[in-house]
Amino acid sequence: MAAAVDALEDVRCVYSSPLIRCADFAADWAAQCGIELVLDERLSELDFGRWEGCSVADIHAAEPERLAAFWADPFANGPPDGEPFAEFVARVRAAFSAVTGDRALVVSHGGPIRWRLARERGLPPERMLEVDCPLASLHEVTA
Repeated sequence: MAAAVDALEDVRCVYSSPLIRCADFAADWAAQCGIELVLDERLSELDFGRWEGCSVADIHAAEPERLAAFWADPFANGPPDGEPFAEFVARVRAAFSAVTGDRALVVSHGGPIRWRLARERGLPPERMLEVDCPLASLHEVTA
């Protein structure tokens, strides 16, 4: 992540998921830059319920039909015992709406970032899982 943000200039605030894999980096980077850090629970990843902590390969091996249904329509076929997809989208939308200023860095997870990129590209939330979001990638979006 450090390499991804190395060339950023004029960032005035960092918003981050409070989960350790985001918050630790965000806190260190904000401190180095002398800028404000805002931890926002709404930037957390989708709660995958029973699938939490499992690899896609493991889920596919155990529940291939259920995984395919999730990828095809996450609103109708959310993760078992997980967060309803409509609630996830609503909280992520609210989190990004709370980001203020013209130069903010948001440190989050694949799901929230995919939602924001899908919105930027004019895709409906139902298609956000189609958006590529490599680990530790940097994406510039407009307000």
